Amino acid sequence: MTASYVSLKSISFPLSVQLDVPSSKSISNRLLILKETFAPNINIRQLSTADDTQLLMRLLLEIKTNLYSSNTVKTLDARNCGTAFRFLCAYLCFKKGKWLLTGSDAMKNRPINELVDVLSACGATINYAEKEGFPPLQIHTSKSLHIGSLLIVDSQRSSQFVSALLLVLPLMKQNINLQISENTSSLPYLSMTLSLMQSLGIGISMQHNNLYYNYTPPITRKFTMTVEPDWSAAAYWCAWLALHKKGSCFIKGLKKSEFQADSIIETIVSQFGVCLNYQKEGAFIHKVNDSKPSYLDFNARSCLDLVPTIAVLCCGLQIKASIKGIANLAYKESNRIETLIKELGQIATINYNGTSLEILPLHRKNNLPLCFHTYNDHRLAMSFALLVGIFPEVHIENPDCVSKSYPEFWQQLQKLGVECKDIISNN
Repeated sequence: MTASYVSLKSISFPLSVQLDVPSSKSISNRLLILKETFAPNINIRQLSTADDTQLLMRLLLEIKTNLYSSNTVKTLDARNCGTAFRFLCAYLCFKKGKWLLTGSDAMKNRPINELVDVLSACGATINYAEKEGFPPLQIHTSKSLHIGSLLIVDSQRSSQFVSALLLVLPLMKQNINLQISENTSSLPYLSMTLSLMQSLGIGISMQHNNLYYNYTPPITRKFTMTVEPDWSAAAYWCAWLALHKKGSCFIKGLKKSEFQADSIIETIVSQFGVCLNYQKEGAFIHKVNDSKPSYLDFNARSCLDLVPTIAVLCCGLQIKASIKGIANLAYKESNRIETLIKELGQIATINYNGTSLEILPLHRKNNLPLCFHTYNDHRLAMSFALLVGIFPEVHIENPDCVSKSYPEFWQQLQKLGVECKDIISNN
């Protein structure tokens, strides 16, 4: 059996470099749905080039051009994009037709029952095509939903269940109150959805665990919104500088964000001597000193996508750490709790005690290449790649998986003096 890898070697280290990051796919994906449900004439500038966003755009076009036939089932493949699957699950309940919403094998292990339960309670016809509570879904939409004034959503495992409902509220054409779990996962992403809707003039607000929507007619005027750069992508370069003793980079267009939870990386890397200076054109990221904490205690519940990067940072610099609030990592593109323990176990002792990931670094000799499996998980691939600055050679399996969120990642890594060479490994 053969597998595709990229071999990474650090051959030079420029003291300063300009790097590019894609536009936020989280913002892009939400605006794409709102274009269909509320603002048909919106012009979205700098839409993300990430595979997830391009996939969602194609699926929405397929839905729009589908000719309804009572005997024809239209299959929509969301692949491994949880955002697309969840958002489309809600959207398709308002689009006349018979739909089979499916995805990759990994997607079929990501729970969806909390969202299905709410939509079914409103009269949507949704059936599980394979395993109860999981994709794929059969959705048959032939009549309007019967929606009560109160919708109760279990959002402990994912705030995307709530966001999916919020984005289709304009199609409900009535006032709605959504009651969500007090311990909603990744709450800042729900705040992102609310803020974007409010910026479009939609009457929606949140008080504690209640969201109040006042029916707002769709807007038909033409206007433009620009998607800001992606902080989840910028976080890799913040961590890169934290891992090194000196250097700086400039990221065009990057600014403080009211929407993106992962901008908290600025606070995290400040403990590692990294400082961000904002200018009109973007942000300079500087390594100002070689400090680092002796122990990192961090609650990642609001920024789960940063966990692989933070774990790599602690392992690379041999810092003891406790990363809390990570239970929902089990439902990402891979079970990131298991995969981080297995892969970073090459350079650290890592345990999960049910509430936190405990990291105890090991003193590993640097004479052999590190080889990481990625489980088709883009965030693992990019985070593991950062270790090439610590170890002389790092092999990353399935490097193409980064296109899910950051297609230009390897080109940007080369700007930092890293040689990227494709190899084939015999297993």
